[in-house]
Amino acid sequence: MFLQDLLSRNTGSSDILVLTDQCDATQCGVSQDVALVPSTTLNYTDLNVHFEFGGAINSAEVNGNIASAPVAISNARVNEQFLGAIKETNLPFGQENLSGLVGAGFPAPIASPIEMELIQASLPSNAQGVDVSNKFLNTILSNAPLFTRLILEGQFEQPMFTVTLERETFEIGGNIGQLTLGGLPDGVLNDSLTWVPVRLYTPQQGGIPSPSDIPNEGTTAILGPQNVVNKIYSTIASSPQNLDPTGSTPPEIPCNVPVALTFVIGGKQFPLDPRDFFLQQSSTETCNADALQLMDTPSPTALMSWVLGATFMRSNLVAFYFGNFTHPSRDPPRIGFLSTVPANASLEFSSDVKKASASGGQFPGSMIVAPTGTFAATTTNSVGVAQQPTPISSISTPQESGRGDANGSWFKLK
Repeated sequence: MFLQDLLSRNTGSSDILVLTDQCDATQCGVSQDVALVPSTTLNYTDLNVHFEFGGAINSAEVNGNIASAPVAISNARVNEQFLGAIKETNLPFGQENLSGLVGAGFPAPIASPIEMELIQASLPSNAQGVDVSNKFLNTILSNAPLFTRLILEGQFEQPMFTVTLERETFEIGGNIGQLTLGGLPDGVLNDSLTWVPVRLYTPQQGGIPSPSDIPNEGTTAILGPQNVVNKIYSTIASSPQNLDPTGSTPPEIPCNVPVALTFVIGGKQFPLDPRDFFLQQSSTETCNADALQLMDTPSPTALMSWVLGATFMRSNLVAFYFGNFTHPSRDPPRIGFLSTVPANASLEFSSDVKKASASGGQFPGSMIVAPTGTFAATTTNSVGVAQQPTPISSISTPQESGRGDANGSWFKLK
């Protein structure tokens, strides 16, 4: 199966999940428009797998069977890749016409339930931590998630991938939606990124016991601590006195006031483009601050305070460097950030609000499906990041050209 035909990316986990023709509207909420994977194309095991996604507000679960199948993404291919064949879920696949998720997160037990289920099924019930570690190392070439295997097999030039996302509302365009496998996009220099190390988890925190600690990182949405998020809400809300104290209902804010939200990473500021602060809006008068939500309370196996997802990644190029899987101290994993927010972003925001008000009071919205393969940018910004080649603010329906993923990304294998 070609993953870019079917799936949405998810850097919050490492595994692949697919909807099969055994998952109906009642169990999975799918419609006739969703391209289901024929179950006859999968080689099923007798193992089940369970996934949990989301945070304090939006949570979801997936139950399924572990199966295997040939998998390809762009020109990279694995002949027999373990994946989850979904049989029950409340993830909104049907609403977005998606057939599943392709996990691209750093490998770790809490990020790859499939790999851990395979390991545990092959060990006796009294196995010790070192037994799990040895089995992990001995089976990594066959049991590991897709991106780990592609890197170990030398199908990537470097053990990394890079993501930029396009803007889908306010002013459609901005960065090109692109997934670059094995390096940085052409024209982007390594020294231009701010690189920060990835936390290595101990066995008590969900990591693999000695001799190997495997990093864990996930990015699915902008989620933050309740006290900080509520403080931001109270600052920008139209009616602070009516704030939901639980934070489960994001406040309404004036659409014509640009929100200045900045994250400090590695000692450098990374502002959020005010045009990226909102999800799809239907009015230019009042907007919902729904791109910022509450994070679950940190736990021993999930120590992060913030999750920076698609909203943040529309304003920044993000590079995930995996390093050395089995000996991370030799080549540690890290994440690189490069801001793509223009200096006049607030002025552009105000201009877009005026244009939307003058054209009926609605912001444009679109999801662009783009082709895969070799891509040469015709337009770049000041830091070399590819931009949408033509003004597309009038597009309101998905446009298809060749093979693409549901987020409209170009796939490029280096």
